Amino acid sequence: MTPAHAPAGPLPGQPRLLPGTAVARRDAQHLQVGLDARAAVLPDTPEVRRVLGALQEGAPLAADLRDSPGTALALGRLHTAGLLVDGPALRTSLASYAAGPVERAALAATWCADPAGAAARWAVRRQAVVAVDGPSPDRVTVERLLATAGVPTRTGPPDVVLVLRERQPHRSEVDTLTQQDRPHLLVHGELDHVVLGPFVAPGRTACLRCLDAHLADLDPRRPLVLEQQTDVTAPVPLDPVLWQLALAWAVRDVLRWVDGERPSTWSATVRLGPDPSPQRQEWLRHPRCGCGWAELAAHQCSGASLPSIERRCSREQVSQ
Repeated sequence: MTPAHAPAGPLPGQPRLLPGTAVARRDAQHLQVGLDARAAVLPDTPEVRRVLGALQEGAPLAADLRDSPGTALALGRLHTAGLLVDGPALRTSLASYAAGPVERAALAATWCADPAGAAARWAVRRQAVVAVDGPSPDRVTVERLLATAGVPTRTGPPDVVLVLRERQPHRSEVDTLTQQDRPHLLVHGELDHVVLGPFVAPGRTACLRCLDAHLADLDPRRPLVLEQQTDVTAPVPLDPVLWQLALAWAVRDVLRWVDGERPSTWSATVRLGPDPSPQRQEWLRHPRCGCGWAELAAHQCSGASLPSIERRCSREQVSQ
């Protein structure tokens, strides 16, 4: 079988099976560890069964197993399939960060996704500061999701801000975040849709004003209409299921940013609505938006030639 997750680095000194990995009989002579692409087939012998028992418990291998050919075969196949992790490191992470069963499951999922970097990834999450700007019930929901994924509620200058609004936000609210060079992700309702994004990394991605400028190119009267509609106080017809889905999606994108990865909404919007599939659209930075003027001024002062805005933006888009 071809492993879905290639092993990273050498075999751990005291290996342990990935959390939740099952061992099953494949046929009269073989056992299978894992399922589908991420699996290893081993001979069903008493020696291999003892090895698997120790690996499931995270216990050291018995002396008579350490140098046996059967053990070497089993460990090699399991490692190649990406089914082994560092046992002591996993135990330390569980003891340090997992306060309850939900946290343990979340931490175990991180180890399954990134066995080599899970411990460091979780340590970074514990130090991250994520601000949630939105109604109290939604803020509580998001903070609970973040906490179970390893990001506790903390005070201090935020690393990233999640902005939740029932309708289009006032641009002055998000302008401040851009001026502060603060990464932020927007989520808002729009009739029968919920719109996530863009995730804005000031100076690197399209901001909300960039999107406005692009849409104003198509409809010059849109800015006037939008300014009036942001002040409407009528209830928004939000689908509660879509809204909860959007909150969970937004938390996942924030976690990707904290983990050093690109969110799905990086310089893009995702529309969730009656259609069965989300609609994702990437956006370029707009040449008339002020979020790129500092870069323009720096190039002018240095005397360097500045590539066209289209060329600069196209290099910053994320391919899905």
